[in-house]
Amino acid sequence: MLSEVNGDDSNIGTGGEQGAAACRGERQQQLEAILEREQARGRERPTLERTTDAILAPLYYRAVFTNEPLTSGWAYDLVSHLVSDENGAAEAPDSASDSLLAD
Repeated sequence: MLSEVNGDDSNIGTGGEQGAAACRGERQQQLEAILEREQARGRERPTLERTTDAILAPLYYRAVFTNEPLTSGWAYDLVSHLVSDENGAAEAPDSASDSLLAD
């Protein structure tokens, strides 16, 4: 399915299966790039499915279904649960109140 949407984001926002596939494909490409960088650093690479479940699902759920803010501290917690400490998880952000969504 990913190959069906590579390089073509014209269906994003159109709704239905085509729009969902285009959006999902774009997010999967972004996650793959992040995971490849993690692997290039010599760190253990989580699977795409595990990363989607641990990062994207809660992010989208919070953005769509709650009034809770998307903060850098909260996102850091999601990532730290995904990546074990022995992999050298990133430093916590200076401010946990930094919004991930620009106003």
